[in-house]
Parts: sequence; C-alpha cells; structure tokens
Amino acid sequence: MAPKIGIALGGGGVRGFAHLGVLKVFKRQGIPINMVAGSSAGAIAASLVAVGADLNTVEQVLLSLNLKKLMNVGLHRTGFVDGNNLVETVRLLTKNKNIEDADIGLRIIATDLIKREIVEFDRGNIAEAVRASVAIPGIFTPVKKDGRVLVDGCVLNHCPDDVVKKMGADVVVAVDLEAAVSKEPANVFEVVLRSWELMSRGRVQSYADMVIYPIMEPVGQLDFSRCIDCLRMGEQAAESKVPEIKKLIASFSCD
Repeated sequence: MAPKIGIALGGGGVRGFAHLGVLKVFKRQGIPINMVAGSSAGAIAASLVAVGADLNTVEQVLLSLNLKKLMNVGLHRTGFVDGNNLVETVRLLTKNKNIEDADIGLRIIATDLIKREIVEFDRGNIAEAVRASVAIPGIFTPVKKDGRVLVDGCVLNHCPDDVVKKMGADVVVAVDLEAAVSKEPANVFEVVLRSWELMSRGRVQSYADMVIYPIMEPVGQLDFSRCIDCLRMGEQAAESKVPEIKKLIASFSCD
C-alpha cells in the first residue's frame, strides 16, 4: 500500500516563493501530496496546493502583483499592515473555499497571544485563517477571532512537521525557509523580522523524515526583489532531493 505523504511548509516572508518552486517540482516529478500544513508564508502555499490551484498560473499571478502595494503599509495601533489586500488575494486564489472543503488534508497554524498556545485551523474560511497565520508581530495587525488574539504561526511553530505527522502522514517532508546566511538589516522592519525569526526557532524538526532548506543566499523576509530567485532556489533544492524522496516512499511501500 502506498504511504501517505505529508508536507510541512515553514514561514519566511518573501522566501515563501521557494515553497512554490518545491511544490511545482513535486507535481512535475509525480510525488503525491496527501496532506499539508503551513505557518505564515507556508500557510499561503499550503492553501494553494490543498485546493488544487494550478501552480504555474499562481506563479504568474503572484509575480505580476505589486507585492509592496499588496502589503498596504500604514500606521495602525497594533501594526503597520492590516492585511486586507492579502486576504482578498488569497481568497481569490483559493476560490473562497473552507479548510474542510480542500482537496487534501489542510492545517493552517497561528498563535494565540492570550492563551499563549498554538492554534491549528482545521475548518473555516481558508483566507481568514491564512490572515491570522501571517500576522507577523509588530508588522501585521493581529486577528481577533472567537475571543482570541491571533498572530503568526511561526511564533510557536515555524515549520509544523509535528502537525502533519498528527494528521496521519507516513512520510513527512518539511520545507524550512531559514536562510543559510544573513546580511545586515537595512531598516527597522528588517531588525524586527530578524529578531522575531531568531526567537521563534526554538523547536528543531523532530517528526520530519526529510528537511529541505532551499534558501542558500541572504534574502530578507521583505526583499520583494528576490521573489523569482527564491522560487528558483526552491526548484533547485527540490530537484536535488527527488531521488531521496522517491527512495523514502519506495522503502516505506516495501515494509
């Protein structure tokens, strides 16, 4: 019997385009995905693959957008970005579906600031869950929902391989967007993001059978000029892992 393949997609801002590259390679190489979970940028990519979106079309749409304008930066009481434009874009790309109506198992990860715990969205509108998952503290305004104050899933679970395992995956592949090297922060946003990123990396993947690290160059989370570079790095990293992934799947099938 074929094993169930689960993918965990981590956060990393613009580096999330690497997820798109990885997923395109999996599709092209015939590697099945039976379930997926994502935090922050990973939640966007997870949602797209879960609803069966055409990834080439998604690539064209996203690269054609003015991502800086999409961020809609302004001064709000609890952040600089309200996220409304992003929500509507995700809503369009995911066909306004609910999580429970996705083509494959989907979990979207956020963090509850009040209860100080991980929130795993397993139902409800995908775009609204993604909005909570991408709410980077100090950058995006938090999401208030059902008595919770929700922020970025990466705060407590930057790459939810444990969630995918709990969903029933036999083989877990995690895509971690940590940059191999960094550069000096250029502005206050990058200082906040770099500090937050370092603080959120307490848990090393322990449930993944394989971890892919696609970002091999210094790329800031808001470096919008590097979208295509990140996508290509994702493709290259995934291609290099294809033989190992197929061997993993085959070995499990033989057990």
